[in-house]
Amino acid sequence: MSGRGGPGDGRGGGRGRGRLRPGLRPVAENTRLSITEQLELFQRSDATGELPGSASGRQQAGTEYAFPPGLSNHDRAVVHAECKKYGFTSKSHGKNESRCVCVYKRQQRRGGDPAFELPLGPQSLAALEAYFHAHPPSQAELAGIAGQGRDVDLQDSYGTGEAGSSSEDEAEEEAAAEGDAVEAAAAGAQAGADGQQQQQQAEAGGRKKGRGGGGAKQHAAAFSEAESLIAGREALPIASFREQIVSALDSSQVVLIAGETGCGKTTQVPQYILEDAWYRGKGCRVVCTQPRRISAVSVAERVAAERGEGVGDNVGYTIRLESRGGPASSLMFCTNGVLLRMLTAGARGGGGGGGGPARDPLASVTHLVVDEIHERDRFADFLLILVRDLLPAHPHLRVVLMSATLHIDLFSGYFGGCPVVRVPGFTHPVEDFYLESILALTGYQEAAVRQVGGLTGGTGASRATAPPPASLPAKERRRIEEAIEAAFTTGTDEAFEALLEVTGAAGADDMSQGAPGVNVKHTAKGATALMAAAVHGRADVVSALLSNGADPSVALPGAGAQTARDLAALYGHGAVVEVLDEFGEGAAAAEELANAALALSHYQAQTNADEVDVDLIHLLLMYACQEGVFKKTDAEAAAAAAAGPQVLGAVLVFLPGWDEIMRLKEKLESSPAFGSSRYQLLPLHSMVAPAEQRRVFVRPPAGVRKIVLATNIAPVVAPHHTTPQPCLTPP
Repeated sequence: MSGRGGPGDGRGGGRGRGRLRPGLRPVAENTRLSITEQLELFQRSDATGELPGSASGRQQAGTEYAFPPGLSNHDRAVVHAECKKYGFTSKSHGKNESRCVCVYKRQQRRGGDPAFELPLGPQSLAALEAYFHAHPPSQAELAGIAGQGRDVDLQDSYGTGEAGSSSEDEAEEEAAAEGDAVEAAAAGAQAGADGQQQQQQAEAGGRKKGRGGGGAKQHAAAFSEAESLIAGREALPIASFREQIVSALDSSQVVLIAGETGCGKTTQVPQYILEDAWYRGKGCRVVCTQPRRISAVSVAERVAAERGEGVGDNVGYTIRLESRGGPASSLMFCTNGVLLRMLTAGARGGGGGGGGPARDPLASVTHLVVDEIHERDRFADFLLILVRDLLPAHPHLRVVLMSATLHIDLFSGYFGGCPVVRVPGFTHPVEDFYLESILALTGYQEAAVRQVGGLTGGTGASRATAPPPASLPAKERRRIEEAIEAAFTTGTDEAFEALLEVTGAAGADDMSQGAPGVNVKHTAKGATALMAAAVHGRADVVSALLSNGADPSVALPGAGAQTARDLAALYGHGAVVEVLDEFGEGAAAAEELANAALALSHYQAQTNADEVDVDLIHLLLMYACQEGVFKKTDAEAAAAAAAGPQVLGAVLVFLPGWDEIMRLKEKLESSPAFGSSRYQLLPLHSMVAPAEQRRVFVRPPAGVRKIVLATNIAPVVAPHHTTPQPCLTPP
């Protein structure tokens, strides 16, 4: 392998790309000593004197020294590494054999003029306070002031020209000593980094282009969007609790905010902390945790947009394999797992295995916000245990716990009875549809009833069903017809008692079987016993006949086709009409309930309860989106258009896991309706790349509807970006 090293050759130094460390370079010991000697002589030389004579280097003024050409790439790498120890900067010049290393002393910054305090009198302070109360700074102005202060601090900390040795030279020279396999791996990693850098440069170029000609419209649109975001902040329920939250943080080290979904606690509380610290002129660094990566990214983007800046400036995020922002960011979002690893790594002594002193990861953090603690996942629970143990050693740290209205007393008691700020929430009106309703809406119930041959003819299964009149003997039919005629003509109590007796409605032993003669029709007139009771207003007789299976839908022959209810209304018997109406409503409800039960039992017998029925979900989506057989007619579409423009809300489908998401996605893509350009099918799962997950938050073009197929990851991020219209849960 020509000495190009395996796993144990000491590669993988600070950059983690397989390069050799300077101490492992194949450089002779006398050469290393000569390099060190020249650098020591250079360090002792003053800014105007000459470097003492040396056979290995040419003399220069005391602020610059050039090593002679002819050094190998390994020699130059050792020079770069040694320069860092002396605080010098180094740069390679030339090509091929003429390439050499120049070493520079850093310019000493001249001390500025002494600062003099310029105190303000009481009248000046009062005038300034009145002015700022009348004209408070905007969010963009506050962000700009904070950004300028951070830039000045960075310049003061790092100075001018303190870039160290050239990273490009170091990469070039170190890569020459690496093996082919290591070179290929390094090239792949560099390609990924270059791609990300090109993307960032393209975004920066787009922003610069927007500032050029034709940028007025973009500025106007951005200003309008910023105004709407600020107005949205003020409209959130948590806005009225801002002072209470800030005051609680001043007086307590731990504060619990119990807010219902939609109150705005996730996006607003970190901003309240930042704005209060900036108003007081204090430094502030807030770390806010989220249970999932996509929620950390989406909330960071939302907060940055509300503050009128890009992600990576004052607001950033850190998740697995991706990070925006850094130590200079005032507000960082991360997952519970990232913060837990950071805290445990610091407790172990930096986590690098170097045996050095433990680095306190909370030393620069002023506020720690732990969101969605009610979910009680393992990372959140372990994080709360660790945070409570670390609080006594960090009196400067303020902890904000945010939860839905669950386990409030449990969390408050765990942190010593910390104060609780309760914030009401806002939820959109939601109408629930269960499986029985879905089967009816999608037409499954009707098909099942027809297939099974269920309840027909308007008779409910919960009431008595009379035997067909044709099954009665002829002699008994004549007796019933005579009793009907006598009741019609006389209307006496005796006539109706005899009618109930001959029809079998008087004192039947088993009323569930119905009386045998209640639906017999008079041969000449076509009237029934129920009609005779309705004409004379006998509500008691009507109730008895109905309970024994009398059919109120039977009508008289002829053009009028009057039913018993029509006759009762014609003769002014309101009590009988009310009895018949109540019976009709109850019978319809009983029949609908019986049909729903029949369809449900049929569906459960035909499907596997352990599998998600993607066919039913597909049918339900067609109903919700009015596609296929559920499409509006031309008249209905015209009426809807006349009512005004309708917004196509997003559809959110919750599924158990990734397999079900892909099955349903493939089912919808093969559908003529949902496979068209009028719909966007977007899976939302932790296995989806972050760039693809962000597509969920992008508003689709006009006329295009978005269908999101997700697990329980969706409720965490959806409230910050979009409001789904129908929310469908599979059976």
